[in-house]
Amino acid sequence: MKPITKLYIKTFLWTGVLYGTIMAAFDWAVHDEFLIWRLLFQFFFFGLFMSWYLVGYHKRRLKKMGITEFTDDNLALKQTRIFKTDLNMTQLIEKLKTNEKIAGLEMSEIEN
Repeated sequence: MKPITKLYIKTFLWTGVLYGTIMAAFDWAVHDEFLIWRLLFQFFFFGLFMSWYLVGYHKRRLKKMGITEFTDDNLALKQTRIFKTDLNMTQLIEKLKTNEKIAGLEMSEIEN
């Protein structure tokens, strides 16, 4: 199965189940009638809409970054990027600390 398909399915299931559970709990709290068909309808359409929107947004953002082939690594929650520079380690760290986009990120030093 393609990684993007897996992401669509996971997003569909997580958002649909969460929304369906919250709506069922709300119906139970206000003593409304519990209908399984209404729960399935809410689960299906909310999950479908959210997976379409969220994964589509994620795909557009990755394409803006220049990623055309979607792999498990590209779609993972934790992203890493490797770059090379001619600056020495001290100069590089100072440049990274002064960059407003990167300054708040966690930084770890490894060899090379």
